[in-house]
Parts: sequence; C-alpha cells; structure tokens
Amino acid sequence: MALIQSPCLYSKPALRALHLAYKRLSRACLMCTHPTTYARILGNAVEVEQLQQAASAFLLSLAASAAAVALTLDGKTLRGTIPVGQTSGVHLLAAYLSEAGIVLMQVEVERHENEIVAAPRLLKMIDLRGKIVTGDALLAQRELSKQIVEGGGHYIWMVKENQPSLLGDIAALVAIEEGQTALKPMANDFRSAVSTDKEPGRVEQWNHQLESSRGRCGRLVGRSATALADRKRAALPAR
Repeated sequence: MALIQSPCLYSKPALRALHLAYKRLSRACLMCTHPTTYARILGNAVEVEQLQQAASAFLLSLAASAAAVALTLDGKTLRGTIPVGQTSGVHLLAAYLSEAGIVLMQVEVERHENEIVAAPRLLKMIDLRGKIVTGDALLAQRELSKQIVEGGGHYIWMVKENQPSLLGDIAALVAIEEGQTALKPMANDFRSAVSTDKEPGRVEQWNHQLESSRGRCGRLVGRSATALADRKRAALPAR
C-alpha cells in the first residue's frame, strides 16, 4: 500500500473521510511521525481494503478527480520486497487517474495469480461510470471488458502478439474493410491514415486503420471500434 504525502490529506474533510479524529496539531507535528509508526498501524490495526475505499471516495470528491476520465491499470513490484535468492516480491496492481495524478485503489497480486485475476477484484471497488479504462495488452480479456461495460465504463485495450487469435481477427477485419478479401465490406465508418516520422538515421512510417462496426471480431464485449496500427522502419542512407 502506498501513502501519498499531500497537504489535502491532513485537512478536516480528509481525516473525516478516513474516519480519523481531527486534533489541532501543526502540519510539522503530523509530518514528523516516523514512517515505521504509520507502517505498523496500517499493517496491524487497519483493514486495508476499507481504508483504501474510504481514501478513494475522498479522492474522487476532489475537483481534479471529477474532471478526470482516463483510468489506467498498471502493475509494479515494490522496491526492496524481493527476498535474497528469489525473483519475485510484493506486486501491486493499481488503478490511477493519469490526468489528475491520483491513485484511486490498488490490490496485491498474490504469488499464485497474475494481473488478469487481480484486475476484476480491483475494478469491483471503483465507480467506473464515465471512466475509460486502459491497460497493458495482458488485460485485453472478455470478462474484464464485460465487467467494465456493465459498470458503466468504457475501455481501450492494446492487443499484441500475446493474443495471436484476437490480433489475427483484428487484422482480418481490417483486410475485409480494405477490400483485400472476397468478403464484402460492411457499411460502416472505416478510416485510414498514414503518418511519417523522421529520426536521426532512420524514417518511421505508421499506417493507421479504424473501423466502427460491431458485427465482426466479437471477442470483446461492447466493442464499438477497432483500430490497427502498423509500423515500418527504414534506415536512411548515409550522406
């Protein structure tokens, strides 16, 4: 669990939201408490999930959170938690509002599971209405997409080679819409664009395709659009 050192967390509304007593102490006195004291209290005397839900409710009430839309899921291993001779430590999956720089909630990914298993548990504790959930390609899962849509949210997933079947479906869908197959393209909003970036010693070209039909590629629930980005790089001749 992470603690955010922010002046707003020592205000009366913040302390009341966390069900903590407010005392007339200076900020310097509050900040001088040793981190070990906080760790001992939070580790032994506090129900972590309830504390995070209370903190999340308070953070969502802030003006910066109210305007934020993008909700990013990201997992990190805590520094200093990997025992000597082992390769894994305490791994947390967090949901944060990237626009506001606020972590709403995070859960520990147990050693016997991965982020796919932990993500539904994390999103269950967050109000998803009006939020656009994004994350790594690992999280492009049907059940997780269904949970987000049923919770009133939206999602944008990246699909890579870790899901060859889904990636193949997307590539085939774009090929149909471009008229590269014998199948008849659907009457939908299909767009394509090409962009070129020059870097020292090389040129990079991106080919973007976007289609907004729902009929094909139904592996992801509630999908309203599918995009494919293809990158090609070429070395520039030496002068």
